[in-house]
Amino acid sequence: MAPASNIKVLTAAAVMTHLPADARLRTSVLVSGDAVFLRGGGDVLLTAGESRNNDDGGVAGRAGLRTLAADTAAALAEGSGPYRVYLDETFFTGAALNPTWAAGDVAAGETAPVYSLAINSAWVDETGTGGPRFADAALAAAEIFSGELAAAAATRGIGIGGTVERASAPPEATELAAAESATIGEQVQRMLHLSDNYLAEALARVAASASGRPASFEGATETLLATVQGLGVPVEGLSIGDTSGLSRQNAVTPAQLAGVLQVLATSDDPALAGVLQALPVAGLSGTLSERFTSAAGQAAAGEGKVRAKTGTLNAVTALSGYVVTAEGRLLTFSFVATGLDGNTREARAAADNAATVLAVCGCR
Repeated sequence: MAPASNIKVLTAAAVMTHLPADARLRTSVLVSGDAVFLRGGGDVLLTAGESRNNDDGGVAGRAGLRTLAADTAAALAEGSGPYRVYLDETFFTGAALNPTWAAGDVAAGETAPVYSLAINSAWVDETGTGGPRFADAALAAAEIFSGELAAAAATRGIGIGGTVERASAPPEATELAAAESATIGEQVQRMLHLSDNYLAEALARVAASASGRPASFEGATETLLATVQGLGVPVEGLSIGDTSGLSRQNAVTPAQLAGVLQVLATSDDPALAGVLQALPVAGLSGTLSERFTSAAGQAAAGEGKVRAKTGTLNAVTALSGYVVTAEGRLLTFSFVATGLDGNTREARAAADNAATVLAVCGCR
């Protein structure tokens, strides 16, 4: 059945299987002759402003286009130019828009065409975590970079002109500057906490590249399937159309979701085991911050005890995660309800209550 955003559990597992938790994504600037190339490296959590350090908190904006532009201007010869800025986002390949996504989901800002660089998951309002997204997030970021570079370069008598166009940097191009993202582990946690569809798709493409596959929709979905198989979870009937949960081709069983979580919970690999610690906490964080609470009209016995990934589509609600029972046993679970018609709230409450029962029982 359709798992909605619960498929992000598989995405997180695939990313942490193929990438070190402390790895970072690089957005770089290269020069060849009078051409400057802004090259995307998979970081879709850029900020238009200055780079933020770890002390600033948060995961988005560790790499800033204004800082990158200033570093680039400093690396260019004083009085040189004029230069023209080109966008190199060839790291991701294939279609930018998944053909199995509903047009209404794209129009509503649930996702957008996926590129190898973007400002805060392509949201038009960089400070938000919702609303409309850029139809071409890479070009929007490149135009902002070009403007920042022109301003920084002018102070050193360096000319920047022309409109931004797409082009691949030639092999002989040399790197002038680069900016690094938050760690992969931090990004996976953000993806799970916010259920960020755009970030999920980008991270899955990066994982596909690390696995030796194309950084495309097809490469990403193949990587998820191979990851589930590699974890030893049966894949009969498993169908993966995207890595965020919006595709109409997604079909997963609750047993497969709970099985993946069980393998993660017992893994000796800290990166894989860390996926469970990245899940939202009932009543406290992420998409579970307002659930499992008395204020939500529910028994609060599961608050702080249940950690799980939520999932919601028009006719689907899902909850997959784990609890430590009253007797100290760790149980993984997955509850998925489909065919909903105006009763999503009741189905969601049923899933929350079932998880709470597991948390408070002895289960012997």
